[in-house]
Amino acid sequence: MNKLRWLSSINPKNEANLAKLKDRLEHYYRSNKDYYHDIDNSGQLWNDPNYLPYQAIKRMAEKSKAILELGSGRAAILSALPGISNRYTGIDFSKDLVRSNSERYPGATFCEINDSSKLNLPTGSFDLIFSVFVLEHVVNPQIFLDEACRLLKSKGKLVIVCPDYMGHLWMASQKVGLSQGSGMEKLKKGKILDFLLTGFESRMRIPIYAYFKRLKAHTKPKFYVNVHPTCFEYKFQPDVDAVYVTCEKEIKTYLSERVAWIGGDSKMDSFCKERRLLFLTGTRK
Repeated sequence: MNKLRWLSSINPKNEANLAKLKDRLEHYYRSNKDYYHDIDNSGQLWNDPNYLPYQAIKRMAEKSKAILELGSGRAAILSALPGISNRYTGIDFSKDLVRSNSERYPGATFCEINDSSKLNLPTGSFDLIFSVFVLEHVVNPQIFLDEACRLLKSKGKLVIVCPDYMGHLWMASQKVGLSQGSGMEKLKKGKILDFLLTGFESRMRIPIYAYFKRLKAHTKPKFYVNVHPTCFEYKFQPDVDAVYVTCEKEIKTYLSERVAWIGGDSKMDSFCKERRLLFLTGTRK
């Protein structure tokens, strides 16, 4: 059986295990030269009128005076909205990425993250902070959310786009079966035992485990983190490096005293439900 070990990042007893995971992931992001190329599939989405979360962020960005993207990657939003460059700041782990982004978008500001627990940016300096498919990769999501609130001006907008893992009782980086791949892929290769184990773990064991974790997270924020993501073992696929088992109610509850959450419209809700996504937006109190 594969290890199911999702630890609460708020529980002090887990600090040592989470610190090791954090160090491994930061090294993975800084040293993996192909990573940012592999994940760079959002460029076209920023120009796709049917991809509703990105279109909503673009509308907010056009009206904002100071914009921060947490986990900017290649800052693909700037290819769609070059006019916001002089109002945009992007931060990420890779020094090479920061350098190449600065050359590509000389009007924008890019910063390297040296310590993700304390971002080297002034308090209350942005009226729009957004992250797209970043929160799920954070070992201490509560600190990430704390920093976002610290940097946001009063009445500023916070937007988070991420997978809805707890809502669908699954986790993309959790190992299932004996090898990488779907159950059907394994069956076609004649890996019968692997196929059976993959089906059991993905359809029964993991959903049951996630269900009881979700009950606890709904009672009180826990911020469960998968300390055995498959990125260190498997070749790259989307979200093999995800660690935070995202939970909508947990995030909203944790920030409820600082953020007034804004309900989505029916089209956005349907779009996100179909794609197992969360689109969370709120105003700093």
